[in-house]
Amino acid sequence: MLVSIHAHDSYRTLDTPARFLQPLAHACIDAGADAFFGAGPHVTWGIELYKARPICYSLGDFVFQYESVRAYAADTYEAFKLDPQSPDHSLASDRIALPKDRSLWESVVPMMTFSELGVRQMILHPVACDMSLPRYERGTPSMATAETAERIVSRMSAQSKPYGTSITNERGRGVVRI
Repeated sequence: MLVSIHAHDSYRTLDTPARFLQPLAHACIDAGADAFFGAGPHVTWGIELYKARPICYSLGDFVFQYESVRAYAADTYEAFKLDPQSPDHSLASDRIALPKDRSLWESVVPMMTFSELGVRQMILHPVACDMSLPRYERGTPSMATAETAERIVSRMSAQSKPYGTSITNERGRGVVRI
């Protein structure tokens, strides 16, 4: 059984998960989940192996196509003092500050092999959305280039160390040490 949560809450900064997230993830594993996946804060957070089950506190955004939606919720237009009936949604897209931070456009696709005892192998495949592409294409992920993959795996490794999880870079992929 896989469990997922979409939560934007963080603790003080975007780099730190909210305090409720670890106890919730542990409770889900204790209740029988094989893996726990978080999303929502638009950035990656670390990985913990709890009772031989993976907890990915945040995988960030895999597909990030907010710039190509036809319209936003009315409160988005209101926040930017725009007419919600505007036919040009890019007026709102251009005011959302997310595109400037490269890490918001990068993630990993975890591939796991399980046994009765838990996760046996976990490989992280780095993906990125190319910010330089035209608006209608830039939110679609592809395999990260060598330099970008190294940066993504290094970030995931650093984020996972506080949980006692070791991730190494092997041929442009993150290998979680089980």
